[in-house]
Amino acid sequence: MAFMRRLPAVLRRFRVPNRGVVHIGAHQGQELPLYEAFGFQRQVWVEPQPGVFERLKGVLPQRAGVWAFNVACGDAPGEATMHVLENNAGLSNSLLEPALHLDEYPAYSRGGTLQVPVVRIDDLLAEHGVDASGFSLLTLDIQGYELHALRGAPRLLGAVDAVLSEVNTRELYKGCALLGDIDAHLAGAGFVRVMTSINKHHFGDALYVRPRAINGLERLRLAVIGPRGR
Repeated sequence: MAFMRRLPAVLRRFRVPNRGVVHIGAHQGQELPLYEAFGFQRQVWVEPQPGVFERLKGVLPQRAGVWAFNVACGDAPGEATMHVLENNAGLSNSLLEPALHLDEYPAYSRGGTLQVPVVRIDDLLAEHGVDASGFSLLTLDIQGYELHALRGAPRLLGAVDAVLSEVNTRELYKGCALLGDIDAHLAGAGFVRVMTSINKHHFGDALYVRPRAINGLERLRLAVIGPRGR
């Protein structure tokens, strides 16, 4: 995302505390340096792909308050099929079948499937005794499955101050939530979209914060021209 490189400054602009971060769809922890720079000591990392998960564990800080879980997150517990796309190191794998994604990235071919366990985020934290109130940011990067994961996290959504989510403006994966769907769900949980970065392939990232974090100038900007980077 265009604003990810300056994430610490963006979070400070919107007065997001640095209590902790829950990152769903962690891959190999590429965002770790940004989270560390912002001061997130408490970190939850969730990654369902077994091989990728092993590499993730190798880069995470070895300290109390850092958890890593080898599961997927959705709106109900169980097991799901992950659709694998070759030639992208697992970055494009999804619990949804690829659709437009195959046209946008013809080099990424179908590579079979694998079964992964699925849990609700709220249940995962509760099961391991991790207090949701200890986190201020929820990050979602799960290739169109974001709305399913959000539906399984009402307790966490009530605790965090901001949500950073991958979003789609077209159906890159079959049945994936679109930007408006994420907007509506998070508006119902008390969040406003303040920044958006969409690439030429019809997906990107969006930052949502509590209205109390938006100053007068930002409120005016939102009212007149919408979220930054839209």
